[in-house]
Parts: sequence; C-alpha cells; structure tokens
Amino acid sequence: GFFNIQEANVVADAELYLLIVSMGIPFNFIAGAAGGVFVGSGNSKTPFYANGLSLWLNIVLDPILIFSLGMGMACAAMATVCAQVLACILLVVALRVNKNRPFQTFRLFALPSFKYIKQIFKWATPMAVESFLFTFFTMLTSRFVAAFGAGAIAAHKVGSQLASPSRPIGRGFSSALPA
Repeated sequence: GFFNIQEANVVADAELYLLIVSMGIPFNFIAGAAGGVFVGSGNSKTPFYANGLSLWLNIVLDPILIFSLGMGMACAAMATVCAQVLACILLVVALRVNKNRPFQTFRLFALPSFKYIKQIFKWATPMAVESFLFTFFTMLTSRFVAAFGAGAIAAHKVGSQLASPSRPIGRGFSSALPA
C-alpha cells in the first residue's frame, strides 16, 4: 500500500518474499552482532569468511531453488534465509572455538550489565538513526519510482544495487578506525 504498486502479482510476490525473509531476521541480527564483536576486537577476517560463505550459499541456492522448484520469489527468499542461518551458525561457533575470538570466556545466555547496555545504546544510537534515515529516504524514493510501474521499480533496484557497494566499504573503514 505504501508504494502504491498497481500490479497485483508484484504485490503478492513482494508480500510472500517479505514473509519468508522475515523469518531470518533473528539469525541476521545475531550474525551482525557476532560479526560486530569480531570487528570491534580487530578481527575482521572471521566475519568476512563467514559472510562470504553465506553469500556463496545464497548464490548457489538461488538458481537451484528458483529454477528446479519453479517457485520464484519464495525460493529466492528461502535461499536468503538459509544463508542468514549459515552466517549465524558460523559466527556463533567462531565465538566459541576461534583462536582469535574476542572473549576467552563466552557465555551465550548470560545476563547483561545495565551499565554496558546504556553504553551500547549511547554508541549505537547515531548509527541506528543514520540507518533508519537511509532506509526511510530509500523507501520514499522507491515510492515515487513505483508510480511508473514494476519495470521502473526493477530498474531502480538494479541502480541502487550497483551503487550499494560503497556503503559497506565505508562502514567497514568506520568500524576499523575505533578498533
């Protein structure tokens, strides 16, 4: 409704994709937090390898699932969730067994200190606001593009995908500086 897309099949595919991909949100969150712990401690190789393997899994699974099962968007979403689960598992295991892990004693289910939670929110809020604003403005721009139909949305998506590598590169360097 927000994008005001007129093609019913595009809306149905988008809803199905989002429904399936949303199941991977907890895994994506845990993988991002674990990867951030490694990067914050000066070890960016471990999350790089874990995320790289999960990316390759997604690249391999997409055509296999989409073309062999013939379900299109649903299979693309399933491949994405499988990749997110793999990244999560690899990074949580790395927190336990990697020789370059950030913590010598790692407890997955420990109660956090409220002093540390306050500090985390203090450090994370500016980045969270920036990410929110970036997403908000991207959605707003996409809404304008959607008025021209599904083809324009696809072209806009390709254009933003081509421009998107600069963002994680900048984030990588900004994370490395304080570490």
